[in-house]
Amino acid sequence: MHDNNNTNEITDEQRLLRYLLNHYEKAVRPVRNASNTVVVKMGMTITNIFDMDEKNQVLTINVWLDQEWRDELLVWNPKEFGGIESVRVPCDLICADDYTIGSMNSRAMLFYDGIVFWPPPTQLRSTCKTDVTYFPFDSQHCAIKFGSWTYDGIEKFNALMH
Repeated sequence: MHDNNNTNEITDEQRLLRYLLNHYEKAVRPVRNASNTVVVKMGMTITNIFDMDEKNQVLTINVWLDQEWRDELLVWNPKEFGGIESVRVPCDLICADDYTIGSMNSRAMLFYDGIVFWPPPTQLRSTCKTDVTYFPFDSQHCAIKFGSWTYDGIEKFNALMH
């Protein structure tokens, strides 16, 4: 019996990933010009309130945390790769720990123009000053801040919530 499948052939997607990730360094900001700012757009959907510890004033929530940015180093021409316009990539291969929030064990959606979309499920904890003066008719306002631990104003990442 003759097998027509050639196991030495690689798919367009395999070829694309090799092209993109060969010599890619996720620790380097994803810009071609060092003076460019990386804008990280963020959106958050609360899936549930896991805990509201009034005594210690700590809020714990489960969320989908949408993160989107443009990686100028991960672009390609779809015509050169069988028309592929997007590919799912393990985030630990392309996401720098400093400006991402969530499990690095998930996949990011990478588009041919360098847009990276990554919506990991995440649990967030934040201090939340509580005021129960009008309990049970009270409402609480909790602020959650996002930012970089290591980038300053020159090499910064801007996070925009939407």
